[in-house]
Amino acid sequence: MRYAPIRAGSLDKRVTIQTRNETDDGAGGQTIVYADLATVWASIEPGTGREFVAAQQLQPELSHIVTIRYRSDVTAKHRIKYVSNGVARSFAIHIPVDPLERHEQLVLYCSEFTPT
Repeated sequence: MRYAPIRAGSLDKRVTIQTRNETDDGAGGQTIVYADLATVWASIEPGTGREFVAAQQLQPELSHIVTIRYRSDVTAKHRIKYVSNGVARSFAIHIPVDPLERHEQLVLYCSEFTPT
């Protein structure tokens, strides 16, 4: 992965990082609910270019790259929610990458999905 520092204006979208919680449904089963972890600035790009092709070898369904400032608490168990003009979009995080382990940014290789 080629490292490029975050440019001041490139994080131009507000996204919410959500964490998955399983709760007892009262009938002996589990219900999955998502709770907001943090709202942060991000860039969202469709998956193109050499980096994305390399990542797709690990996860064929990857569709977007989301970049945020570094957070140590974001993993592949989280998801991203983005709302623009009243339309909500959800992204499952498959591969979180800390480029060069500099703890400056987190590149999230994601797939967009429709929540059920």
